[in-house]
Amino acid sequence: MTSGLPKSLRELARIIEPPEHLLVSTWADKYFYLPAEGNAEPGKYHCSRMPYQREMLDDPLDPNVSEIAWQIASQLGKTLDICIILGYHVDHAPCAMQVVYPTLDSAKSFMREKFIPATKETPRLKGKLIEPRAKDSESTTMNRKFPGGNLTALGANSPSGFRQRSKKISIQDEVDAFETTTEGDPVALGDRATITFHDAVRLKSSTVTIKGMSRIEDIIERSDKQHYFLPCHECGHFQILKWSNVKWTFKQSDGSEISDTEKTIYECEKCGGEWSDQQRLAAIASGHPENPSVNQLRAEWRATAPFKGIRGRLLSGLYQTIGKKRAFKSYLHQFAENFLTAKKGGKETLRVWTNIFLNESWEEAAEQVLWSPLLERCEDYEGDLPAEVCLLTAAADIQKDRVELEILGWGDEEETWGIEKHVIYGDFDLPDVQKQVEDYLSKKFTHPTGVDIGVTCAAFDSGHKTKAVYRFCKRNFARRFYAVKGSSTPHSPLVQANKNKFYGIWLYNVGTDTAKDAIFSRLRIEDVGARYCHFPKARGYNESYFKQLCSEKLQTFMEKGQVRRRWIKTFERNESLDLRVYNLAAYDILKPNIAKVRAAVIPQNTVAPIAQEKTEYVLKPVEKPAPVTPAPKPIAKPATRVRVGGFVGKRKGWL
Repeated sequence: MTSGLPKSLRELARIIEPPEHLLVSTWADKYFYLPAEGNAEPGKYHCSRMPYQREMLDDPLDPNVSEIAWQIASQLGKTLDICIILGYHVDHAPCAMQVVYPTLDSAKSFMREKFIPATKETPRLKGKLIEPRAKDSESTTMNRKFPGGNLTALGANSPSGFRQRSKKISIQDEVDAFETTTEGDPVALGDRATITFHDAVRLKSSTVTIKGMSRIEDIIERSDKQHYFLPCHECGHFQILKWSNVKWTFKQSDGSEISDTEKTIYECEKCGGEWSDQQRLAAIASGHPENPSVNQLRAEWRATAPFKGIRGRLLSGLYQTIGKKRAFKSYLHQFAENFLTAKKGGKETLRVWTNIFLNESWEEAAEQVLWSPLLERCEDYEGDLPAEVCLLTAAADIQKDRVELEILGWGDEEETWGIEKHVIYGDFDLPDVQKQVEDYLSKKFTHPTGVDIGVTCAAFDSGHKTKAVYRFCKRNFARRFYAVKGSSTPHSPLVQANKNKFYGIWLYNVGTDTAKDAIFSRLRIEDVGARYCHFPKARGYNESYFKQLCSEKLQTFMEKGQVRRRWIKTFERNESLDLRVYNLAAYDILKPNIAKVRAAVIPQNTVAPIAQEKTEYVLKPVEKPAPVTPAPKPIAKPATRVRVGGFVGKRKGWL
């Protein structure tokens, strides 16, 4: 009791009194505030909202732990936990610290948008970080000093930043995105800063990437692999939330099945009891002592592997308790819809969902698509075109002695039908061969309704016979014949338009890696519908065609610490694959509104094909462009696509 002492003695007693011993989670509950900027629930922090964070926050204080690894899905508070740990040591246990992000820019973003706003919002941290001054180098934007310590923010891509650093705490976030530099692995460089501290804290966190090439997964494999176990409200069985137990398809009384994502439930892996979303949230919340328990049982972290000094924690997006969008009835409804959207988007979107939500590394289902099953599923078309087709594109691959062509039919949701594969032999430089190509692409195909449909857009590979292709496409601009060129730059857009001033045409660069990813993803689809690929019997679709279509496989490798991918040939010829790439590019150049195209092309009052007089569907010619005069300044890419005639829109693509 110091209340009876003079004021000066009370002040002295306050100064010399040993600091209160607090766990990080306790400090956060007492003192930490979330800024309004970038937070769904700003204000006073409460661990009870995400109770799984309690043990995560206290990991750095465990004397038995030499290294910490968090493999955590997005939207679960991982960055918030890092801010709290740093704030705790600024206020309660000052020391030298560093936080490392993949790039210098991302490290700056963390400081400016996450940590600094939190220190300004939290009363216990206000004024403790020394503000950077123009003439004072002791505290800078990326190296903030405070009484008893300092905090340095680094980019893993700047190896010089690791030199001559000595830190008790090293936190490295998104380690799977770190690139190996000329000075070595940045993760090892970050660890080196803590080498002189016997009680050093080394924390690594990340969302996971590709199986066998993920840094965080490698560390987790050497850890005790702790998962957050939840009790079932019916049988009391403790379990990890798994995607396989999320259900939105139910059996009817008549034995049929119905799918309804609004009624999505979670099914207990032991008793089969159904969890509503509220029961899922209650099971998660039960992990905090202040929250109600589930039948006297509380959620808890449990190790699933022997502990050897490395504490590993894994948490999927199924544990999300904050961030439900207004369009969804529940989190489970949102989870199901997000999965279906990712699945519908193809392999790339499904991989992102698997990594950042499911918290699982991505493993290629197959590196190469087999050609024989595609040949075996060829179909008999009744007539020229299947009824679902309402748009035709074409692609031409120019070779030294021939022109390979394919006409492709398109329906709803980018479902495709191979219409015809054709070869014209001869040198494309010769006018006679070009005339044969023009005549072939003028061919009409009869729809079951009796309407004749022609090719709307054609893409010509300009990698060979370049000048001849440019002149040919310029002459046939009104027919929407476009010159395309493959680009092997990783992650390139499917199509990018560039002006060729000399020839006065638009040249479209095609991201071949992006296109091949999309094509092989579609070839793997087995259910007829969105993005499914149909092939006819005969019409040029023979064994050689399918061998060429499946002539490449994706090779994944590590280069400078980054996952790289490249397509390598497994068959000497790949023209069929190139034709699919260019057809996909042609469709993307058009960007058609298929519903409007169908309404414009196919008569809506047709009852039977024989009752309809055959009509020919002819596109209005495109206005021929004025000659291009070379200018000293480069012509910028227009904000909108080239305006064309017929029913082609000005801004949002075709129809």
